[in-house]
Formats: sequence, C-alpha cells, structure tokens
Amino acid sequence: MNGAHFRIYLVPEDFDKMKKNIYRKFAVSAVILSSVVSLYAAEKSVDKTIALVNGEAIMYSEFSKIADPIINSFRERGATSTGGAFTDEDEAKLKKRILDDMIDKKLLLQEAKKQKIAVTKREIESGIEQVKKRFRSEQEFNDELARQGLNQKAYEERIKQDLMVMRLIKNNVEAAVERPTEKEAQDLYEKIKNIDPSVLTVKISTATDEEKELAMISRLIKREADEKVRARHILILVDKNASPKEKLDALSKIRDIKKKIKDRKSFEEMARLYSEDPGSKDRGGDLGYFSKGDMVPEFEKVAFSLEIGKVSEPVLTDFGYHLIYVEEKKAGRELSFEDIKNDLLDFLMQKKATRKYEEYLSSLKAKSSIKINPF
Repeated sequence: MNGAHFRIYLVPEDFDKMKKNIYRKFAVSAVILSSVVSLYAAEKSVDKTIALVNGEAIMYSEFSKIADPIINSFRERGATSTGGAFTDEDEAKLKKRILDDMIDKKLLLQEAKKQKIAVTKREIESGIEQVKKRFRSEQEFNDELARQGLNQKAYEERIKQDLMVMRLIKNNVEAAVERPTEKEAQDLYEKIKNIDPSVLTVKISTATDEEKELAMISRLIKREADEKVRARHILILVDKNASPKEKLDALSKIRDIKKKIKDRKSFEEMARLYSEDPGSKDRGGDLGYFSKGDMVPEFEKVAFSLEIGKVSEPVLTDFGYHLIYVEEKKAGRELSFEDIKNDLLDFLMQKKATRKYEEYLSSLKAKSSIKINPF
C-alpha cells in the first residue's frame, strides 16, 4: 500500500532476524541490511581495490554491485529520511556506511574462520530451504540465483559463511548480554508514558540520541494503543495522471467486481482473481490490522468509517480504485505497563545486544589492519 518494494535476498530467515536485532543502529534502510550479505556473491574481476581488511581485498566491483541499486533507489525517491533532496553529500555518507558494513562482515567472517566455527551440511541445506519458502516456486528461486550470478555451489558457500557469522555472534555477543530486569523496563515505561511523540519529532534534528529513542518507542506504543481496523481490499490499478477514459474503464471494472460479491468468501475469491495488488492478492486481499496514518488518507477514511462486514463503494487513491471489506475493528485503549512489559524487555535486550556488538566489533578492529582507498 505504501508503494515500497524490497528485493528478496537469498539469506536464511534466522540470519535476517539477527541482523535486524544486532545491526539495528547501523541500518540506513532495510535494503542495506539485506544487501550486506551479498558481499561474497559478487563476481571476482580485476578492478580497483577500495579496501584491505587484514590483507583481504574488497574490490570496487563487489562494492558497486551492492551500492548502486541502493543509491539508485534513494535517487528515484528523490528524498532522504529527513525530507530533503538526496544530495551528493548524502550519497557519499551512504557509500561510507555500505563500505563500513562490508568491512564489518569481512572482519566477522575472518574471525569465524580463525575460531574454526563450523556448520554442517544439514544446517546449510536447512538454511537454503528457509530461503526457498519465500519464493512461489523452485523455478522462481532458481531465476533469482541466476539473476545474482550464483550457481548452486557458490550459493551454498554464501549460506555457509552467513551461518558461520551468525554462530560467531551468538557465541561472542548474545551469550555475553545480560538480560534486562523488570525494574529497567518499568523505569523506561515511566519515562515514555507521558511523552507526546509529535513534540519530540518536531525537534528531531536537534534531539539527543536518548530523545530520539524515546520518541521512537512512544510512537510505537501510541500506534499499538490506537484504534485499528482489519480489512481486505481489491485494487484495480490506474495511474493518477491517467486519461478520463482509462479511469472510467477501471471504475467500470471494479463496479462489475462488486456486483459479484455476496459475502466475505466471495470477496476473497474476487480478490484472488482480479486484484492487482501483488502484496495482498494471494491472501484474498487481506491487509491485516492497521492504524490511522498507515494507509493513504482516502483509503483509511473509508476503512475506519465502514461497518464490519460491509463492502465499500469504489474508492479512488493514487494507486487506483479499491473495494474495501472491513473484517474487524479494535477500539483504542490506554496501554498499561503489563500490556507492553515484554515489548520493553525485548527493546532493552536489543539495545544491550547492539552495545555489546559494537564493543565486539571495536575489539576486532583494534587488532586488525584496515586500509581504505579513496573512491
């Protein structure tokens, strides 16, 4: 619904989860996190060395294979997370972060080899099976391998390396993290329960790291506490700048679909048959629960006002025409400490893990030789 499309990267699900937890502070975007693991899939060629990590080279071809799609994505969106245009300075900062991530991955893999961390063939096969489940067919999986220039042997080696790094982090970082106490969670709750996240967001450019952190948590809590709707939709795509005839054709098509809908079951069937939203089509149009602000205004205005079990009239947004079916609604409520205690404990655990990970990486860098060439 938000128009975002993320490339599917060929890494095990557990490794994805670990990166989201451990690398959270370093993430430029979800795309960068997933891209880091493509380091060892790049084809080797004779080109410029942009970094040496304990004598092992990172080539410009490796770097550009990861960086170019990310930079192009930012340029196409035409804006940064702060709302301004994506400048050459922003590009330079982004390139530095990507290279830093590549260096970190190289250091971690070197250390995993040094510690003789091993993974079994069965674990590699299991990792591959995890990835395959994200694809609709074996052929689609093989097509993605081919697109990334990988054969089966090279891909197995990449999975092996990812699993080695994952085990290294578990052994040396996660095992050393002290679990947060309920008192720590209670103290955090007291800090955030009366915060207005919009006030902190206004001064985000001058906010301290702690203020940014509190604003983020309070926004998440507010979202969890807000009224929610669970809805399905059927989308017929039409460009917002389409001709009147194109818009009329799309409207006629979605009206014909509505005539065929008799109940929830038939709505699901029509969504699977006719909806042009690839993200929800195969789920019968199911969008799950969402809060105000998650969807485009025209869509959510109808969704929140529609009665449960009813189908809307066609709704026009920048994406096209929608039919909306509301399944459930949850009233807004105030969340107590007990309601969010486990979430706060998870957050504090991730924060401690991130700090421990930073310390571990710093210790590796302190005893390593890292040389970066201008590029």
